Amino acid sequence: FTASTTQIAHIAQVLQSITSAKTQALLQITNDGINLVTENNHICKIRLSLDKTLFSSYNLQLPDGRKIEIGIDLNSISDCFNMANQSFNAASLLPTNGGTTLAHLHLYDIQCIISYRRHGDPLVIDFKDGKMNEKVEFLTFHIDETLQQDMVLCIDHLMLVYELMIKSDVFHNILKDLKDINTEDLFIYTRIHNELNFISRGEIGYSKMMFPQERSILEQLTIYKNYDSVPVDDELQMQSAIISRYNYPILSKIIRPVRLSHKTKIMKDSQGLMSFHLLINNHELNNYQGTIIEFNILEMNVEEI
Repeated sequence: FTASTTQIAHIAQVLQSITSAKTQALLQITNDGINLVTENNHICKIRLSLDKTLFSSYNLQLPDGRKIEIGIDLNSISDCFNMANQSFNAASLLPTNGGTTLAHLHLYDIQCIISYRRHGDPLVIDFKDGKMNEKVEFLTFHIDETLQQDMVLCIDHLMLVYELMIKSDVFHNILKDLKDINTEDLFIYTRIHNELNFISRGEIGYSKMMFPQERSILEQLTIYKNYDSVPVDDELQMQSAIISRYNYPILSKIIRPVRLSHKTKIMKDSQGLMSFHLLINNHELNNYQGTIIEFNILEMNVEEI
């Protein structure tokens, strides 16, 4: 497998946003792109998907439908891209002999080449800028089969309880406020007519944060009937309030990815799994569909509020 890209800053950003979950991750290389999956004690799972259109070249030599799955150290690879990005930014500000700056350096885009040969070999990341070549090798390892099962902690789209679409900047502010007041348990309350509340329980007791109801901020809130993806009617929804309880220190790991995204889609299924889908754009590539970060977390037993 080999792939090349100049989008080092974007990859550095999205990798750094998910490193708080767990160091070890499953790297999946498919015909459609690269996925990074990390799971924490079967309670939460983060999946980062880089579409193949992010890469200027993408060559996977496997039969259709097959994929490469290897274990990697997520923090090490994230640090590698972050340092490369910082070095590039620093170099762009170096003075020239004439006293001006090399602000035009980005025109000579640093090329990043990712390659992997076979089982047991390292994952190789090579940075080139025409003058310098820096190659880094990362050990790969066998990872637990329970993480390789892609259905672990996956939302059941046929058994949805509700789904909603919200603006990420407002959601990010609420998550930060919840963290600032040392939230331990988070209760998410949903009801008809775009009613979405976040109830915190922590050191100072209970606090309630109401999400704005404007259509431009809370774009969609649909409660489904009998979990069959058919919206319930208004009369039934008036009587339907859904309360879900989550471990906030675990859920707060989504704060950095939310900050990078524009919109957040939230779904909950009948098994108590909440799924957050974040779309992160890359404005340097007009044809790029965007990077997807999926964060899934199991709810806790709901207690009386």
